[in-house]
Amino acid sequence: MKLFIPIIISIFCVFNVRAATQPQTEQNPPPIDPKNMDTSVKPGDDFFRYANGAWVKRTE
Repeated sequence: MKLFIPIIISIFCVFNVRAATQPQTEQNPPPIDPKNMDTSVKPGDDFFRYANGAWVKRTE
């Protein structure tokens, strides 16, 4: 029993340090992706097509 607690604490510390050293990934992507935009359309004429036109063309 005397050896059990230090082993558990050591394992916890190793996993805790390992999790802290891993790079953080971006959780929230940007709301408007520029590669999905259709810049041939004026935003004042049709904003949906301006913001999503390239995506619509790729997915249809």
